[in-house]
Amino acid sequence: MQTKFLVVSVVLNVIFLILIIGGLFTLPGYALSLARIMAERSRTQFDFLTDKKDGIVFLGDSITQGGNWSEIFNNGSILNRGIGGDTTQDILDRINQIYLIKPVKIFLMVGVNDLNQKTPLQTMFINYKKLFDGFDESLPRTKIYVQSILPIYKKWILLKANNSDIKLANNFLREECKKRGYTFIDLNTAFLDGDGMLQRDLSNDGIHLLGAGYKLWRDEIKAQVIE
Repeated sequence: MQTKFLVVSVVLNVIFLILIIGGLFTLPGYALSLARIMAERSRTQFDFLTDKKDGIVFLGDSITQGGNWSEIFNNGSILNRGIGGDTTQDILDRINQIYLIKPVKIFLMVGVNDLNQKTPLQTMFINYKKLFDGFDESLPRTKIYVQSILPIYKKWILLKANNSDIKLANNFLREECKKRGYTFIDLNTAFLDGDGMLQRDLSNDGIHLLGAGYKLWRDEIKAQVIE
């Protein structure tokens, strides 16, 4: 009887372990699929929401998407064009939506999802250059503000990016902005803690921002938005 019980217990433990391991392997794929479904919902709306001209566009991924920018700045001309999960390639794929708006200003932040998906830095840099070339050609009168990728801290299980690569990407963006006459906004420094990571009170998952994070972001870019 004891032997039978032991065998059943071992079998159940093995099954449980398999389910856990399988879940860990499938969870990232499931999360990515869900992100793509959600992104399509936003992107297909943006396809026809292009009538509002001469406004200010906040362009990026879920970190941008999470900000209620028109209320944060009490400015109805601000359009939020952040989509959760977007990479530099995703921005390139939908950039025509932004061209049609012809904004006065663009505040761009993108790149952490590239790093989270282990996209090579050189591929990111090529995509940035393509994006900036498009701005120069299609939006010559638009003021471009490139915001640094924010730091992270390791809390979220799916978070694969690291602050070393974020620093390298931000250095590239800073230099590219100098060459093109864009304004580079170093948000990274303001968001860092003493250990070189995202301040813990600004996020509850290590990457996405709480209200305190958006308040700090607002304070850092207020002069450029309202000028």
